This record gives sequence, C-alpha cells and structure tokens, in this order.
Amino acid sequence: MTPSKTRQTTFASRRASRFLTFSAAACALAALLMAAGEAHAEDDRAVGIDVSFSERSDIGSTNPGSGFDLTAAWRSNDDLLMYASELVVGAHDFGGALHPEVYRLMFGTRLGINWFVRPSVFTRVGVAQLIIDDPLRASWTNGTPEAGQLAPALDDVLGAPRIKTTDLAGQLGLALDVKLMAGVEAGIQGSYNWVRLTDSFGWWQAGAHLTFVIGS
Repeated sequence: MTPSKTRQTTFASRRASRFLTFSAAACALAALLMAAGEAHAEDDRAVGIDVSFSERSDIGSTNPGSGFDLTAAWRSNDDLLMYASELVVGAHDFGGALHPEVYRLMFGTRLGINWFVRPSVFTRVGVAQLIIDDPLRASWTNGTPEAGQLAPALDDVLGAPRIKTTDLAGQLGLALDVKLMAGVEAGIQGSYNWVRLTDSFGWWQAGAHLTFVIGS
C-alpha cells in the first residue's frame, strides 16, 4: 500500500471511530428518552437523516464541505402546531489547507405549523469536537519547510498531526416538510451552525432530509 493510501485509510478509520463514539452516546440517550416517553404514546416518535452541503460563514482557507446528521425526535401535535424535542448526532467534513472536521451531539426543539406542507423553525445546542490539521504542517508548500521546521518524515504514513478542540456547539435553522405517505416525510432545511472557540468556527449548511415516524 502506498503512503498516500495508508494516510487516507488512517484518516477514514479515525473519522469512523469518532463518529461511532458520538453515535453510541446518542443511541444510549435516545433509548432512555424513548423509554421515558412510553407513557405518552399519543405523541409521534420519529427518526431522520439530514444530508447537507456546508459553506464557511467567513472567507478563509476552508473550502466548502458536506455532512450528515441523524435525528431522533419526540413530537406533540395539535390541530395547528407541532412541537418536537430532538436529539442530533452529526459529522461534517470541510476541504482546504486545514481540512476541518466537526463531530457533534446536540439536543434541541422544533416548532412547526401543521399544514400539508409544514414549515418549522428549530434550534439546538450541545457539544462538538473540531479537528484541524496542525497549521505548521499545513503551511508547507511543495515539500519545502519553513524556517525552524523539521521534516515530518512519517506524515505520509501516519497522517499529519491534528489539533482537537471540544466546545459548545449550536444550530439555528428553518425547514419545510411534506408527508409522502403514511409514516414517511421528506423536506429541505437550511441553518447556521457554530462551534465556540477563541474565534468561533461557523458555517451555513443547506440540504434535504428524510424522516420515518416509528410510533404514534
């Protein structure tokens, strides 16, 4: 296996491990909340997946990216309004010199209007891990190190060192959903997202989602 392929495999395994860790925590919490919600069987319970295109809110060395979020929701409906509590776990990957990755776990609420086409607004807060390449290693150009830097001889094999930061995360967005058939809904959404650091890492994302109602 070539060094570049080894590095790609290493990055892929790291991403999978981080996302599985966040997913395991989300599944455990979702199971507890599902069990607690059995006494309110008149409320909808649903799971969904969002697939999004992402663009940094500030112009820097980060290129557009993509990502997805998995959602577990507990929804209360009346003749006019829909209210939901939501648990979200997601992963987002950006391009560019620092190759940022975001893994997040959030809890939030959604308020919508119960029409055939249902508009809604949602907000979420939680924790996220932001991972970027070491800026000193990322500053190399054409294999020539800057003054005072040592050649990273093992980078092509083991992957360049990465900086990890865990902090508060948030999301605020709008969505539009339509019922396709019994138990299946689809829609589009757009949102602003952030991870709070010394300088906030923020981005806009837009995409589509599919929701399956699993209890009522």
